[in-house]
Parts: sequence; C-alpha cells; structure tokens
Amino acid sequence: MTDGVESVPQTLPEIQAEITALRRRIAELEFAKQRLEPPTHPTTEGRPRAVIAFVNSDELTATLGAFVRRVTGVLRAEKCVILLYDDAGRALVAQQPALGFTEEELADYRLPIDQGIAGDVFRESRAIICHACEEDPRCRQEGLDRFGVKDSLSVPMIVEYRNEQQQVVERTTIGVVHVFNKRYGAKFTEEDVQLLSVFARNATAILSSARPMLQLADEKRQLEFTLESMTLGLLVIATGGRIQLIKNDELRDFLAQALAQGGDLAHELTIDERIYQMQTAAVRDYQGQVTGLMCVMHDVTDLRNLERMKSDFVSTVSHELRTPLTAIKGFIRTLLDDPAGEYFDQDTRMEFYGIIDAECDRLTRLISDLLNVSRIERGQPLQLQYTEVDVAASVERAVSFQRSYADRHTLEVEMPDALPTIIADRDKLDQILTNLLGNAVKYSPAGGVITTRVCRDGDKLLFAVTDQGIGIPHDQLEKIFDRFHRVHSGDSQRVGGTGIGLFLVKNLVEAHHGVIWVESTLGKGSTFYFTLPLAPQSAEAV
Repeated sequence: MTDGVESVPQTLPEIQAEITALRRRIAELEFAKQRLEPPTHPTTEGRPRAVIAFVNSDELTATLGAFVRRVTGVLRAEKCVILLYDDAGRALVAQQPALGFTEEELADYRLPIDQGIAGDVFRESRAIICHACEEDPRCRQEGLDRFGVKDSLSVPMIVEYRNEQQQVVERTTIGVVHVFNKRYGAKFTEEDVQLLSVFARNATAILSSARPMLQLADEKRQLEFTLESMTLGLLVIATGGRIQLIKNDELRDFLAQALAQGGDLAHELTIDERIYQMQTAAVRDYQGQVTGLMCVMHDVTDLRNLERMKSDFVSTVSHELRTPLTAIKGFIRTLLDDPAGEYFDQDTRMEFYGIIDAECDRLTRLISDLLNVSRIERGQPLQLQYTEVDVAASVERAVSFQRSYADRHTLEVEMPDALPTIIADRDKLDQILTNLLGNAVKYSPAGGVITTRVCRDGDKLLFAVTDQGIGIPHDQLEKIFDRFHRVHSGDSQRVGGTGIGLFLVKNLVEAHHGVIWVESTLGKGSTFYFTLPLAPQSAEAV
C-alpha cells in the first residue's frame, strides 16, 4: 500500500460503500432535477410552453429573486447574475434581480456578444468554467475584475421548441447565467455545471412564459409616454364615473356635467395656466348602449397667446404710428402759424424741418417693417437688392440717426479703418442696424454706453451691438426673435415696441445667409451678434 492516499478506498467493503454513496447522490440530483423543471404542454403551434402564469412584473421579479438566491445557496457561490440578449443592441445585458451586485454595477453591465466569457457561452451554447479569472483575457474584456471575480461558472439559457412528437426542432439561446466565486476557497466542478444547467433551464422556462407579459408592459409604458407627450389630452371614462385613462387633472366639474348630459359637449378650460379646448362624445357598444364617455383635449394655449399678442400688436402699432404723426403734425402746425417767420428764426425753423424729416423716416421704417413682416407671414421671400455696400458708412448712418433719440446715452463705434465692403442690400443692412440700436436705446432707460463693433471673421463680417441696459431673462432668450414676442419682466414692462423688430432683423440677416444670436445678463445688459458673408452665393452685385 502507498502512504498518503487515505481518500482512496482500500478494501472491497469500502469501495462498495463509496459506490452506494455515489448512487444515492445521483438519485438525489435526479430528484432535484425533476422538481426544478416545470411541466410543459404542447401549444397550438406545437411548441411547449411552461405552465407558469404571472400577473405582473413584480411577481416575475420575486420569482427570479428566489431563483438567484437558491442558485447561490446550492452552488455555494458569492454572486449570481442573469444576462439576456438584447437583439436591438446585439449585446448581453445584466438583469435585475441579481446577487452580489449593486444597482449601479448592474446598470453598467452590458457586453457585446463577441466579447468576454459570456459572449463565448452565448455564441457557442456551451458551459464554461474559469478557475483563474485574473489571468483570463476574456474576463478582463468582460470587466469581471471590477466585481472582484476570481473564478466563474457560466451556462447558456436555451429555449427548445418541440413538435407534436416532442422532438426538438429548434434551439435558441436567449442569455447566460453567471455564478462567481465558490465559497470557502473551493472550485466549480462538472457537477456544478449539471446543477446550474438545471437551474438555467428553469429560469429560461420562466422568462419564456413571461416574455409576452413583459412585451405588453413595455408597450403599455410606450403608450403612456406617447400620451404624456401629446399636445392633445385624452380621457376615457366609464358610465359609473370611474376614469379609466386620464392625462390631465382638475376636470371633475366639466366631466360631471358631460356625464350627466350623456352626449356631445364642448368647453374651454384653463388648467395650470394652460388653455384647453375640450370635446366630449359618448362611447357606445355594438348595441348602441352608452358604456362611457370619451373626452379629447386640445392645448390651445399658444394659439390664444398668439391672438392676445396680435391684439396687443395692433394697439402698439397704433401708438407707434400715432407718435411720429403727432410730432409731424405739431411742428407743421407751428410752422404754418408763423408763415412770415416772426416768431422763429431760420435756424429754429430748420431744426423743426429736421425733426419732421426724421419723424417721416421713422414712420417710413415702421411701415416698411410691417410690410416685410406681412410678406414673411405669407411665405414670400424678402426681396433683396444686392450692391456693394460701404459697411462703415451704414454703421455711421444708423448711429447718427439714433443720437437724436438717445440724449442720455453714449453711442460708440469700434471698427478697423480698412473694413472691407460687402455685397448686400444696403437698405436692409441699415434696417438691421437701426432696429438693433433702437432696441439697445429702448432697453437702456437709465442711459449708459451703447457700442457697435464690426470686424472681419474669415469670409464674413461679425457685427455686435452691446448695451448696459436691463438685460433679458435666460428663459426668454430662445423666444426673443419670435414674432410679436416682447420681454415681460421687471422694467421691460414699461418699454414700448411692436414686438416685430427682432423678428424682422432675424429674417433679414438670414435672407443674407447670415446668423444672429444674443448673449445677455439680467441687470447688466445684452449683446446682439450677427454675421453677414462678404459675398453670398445668391448675390448679384450691381
């Protein structure tokens, strides 16, 4: 006999006892296998379906949680996770619940099917044991080192489809079951492979039977998301008054009235500062009996706001037109009352003529703005008369015009001496600059410095008009160029204007193939930037 081999039976009785113990263990494993595998029955398509019914995803989660705990208990493993194949991303994705993983770790556990141990198990549909994960490149590729994995056992999750004769006609691998780190320093064995394979078949049957329910739940979530994203609201109400589907709250009074009348009803309702047009209709069954009430809500807030802005616009334009007309009429009446020049000398009379001329220009520009806005609303392109434009002269004209209305402001110009000419519509460029400077003056009621800067930026010119005014709230920066939009906050409420100036400026800049944007700090001022190409491709120089 050889010393040191005490684990090997030495006598016939010992060998017989060992065989008996092995047979008992095999019987126990077979019994466990029969208990774990769910019964199946043929479907109408001839494919087996596990006889397991789940009412909701919580029951499925609880069942899989029990499965994970039992796997780790039987196999004496520290960790267990199920990875399912995501066809859209062609990847294996870790699922909840798992054991030995945090939610953050599971959320990041996603693996392409051509990588890692899980990828090999999935593609080849075979179990793999790894006793030295720290040295296996596949483990590092899968990122198992971040989970502290030392050894692993992985088996595929295979769905078998059978015909009426219970013959397997198709096999599909849907995922992988991982167990990591055998406790007490032990290693995973082939016996563990057999046990985990049984568990994996059980889990596969569970997930296969639950898949239609999961798909239905996913479709329900997508429908709910779609409804929440609609500008239309939707309600379905049973005849007993129970709301079956609802997107908006605070409708009880209206719905009670609609239910009482049992027919079509239209109403407009304001909820949380939103305005809704509501229309109800009876829902009838195939016999014509009323079974419920359907209510469709259309969010008309923007439409109502547009109507209000148009009304405000008409009032404002009337005021803006009346202001220069009043000045013109006043000075003309003054001059008519002194035809011989007895009260006003020639210099004073020339000053009056200058004011009349300026107010006429102001009136002309306002009318031109209105006509251009009307043309834009009808979808007609702005007509540009391209010519060679002296930009420095255009800037000086716009600044000089504003000086007569900006006695409390300092208007400065910063531009190089050798500024190139551009191919553009001179009148439209004057209109852009005049509107931006006029805005800077209006929204700087306390005065301050208004600076107009121009510089070359590659194949275009960059313009900037900066004021030290009240600024624009951050939440209104995106709307500042909208038609009829006016800033509504603090001191800006007292500033006049039609709300079409910046809308028109944006369209004029874009008609020249330029870009305009604004940067602003509330209480410190704003800077409007715009670019114009030196020579747009569509321009025809005169």
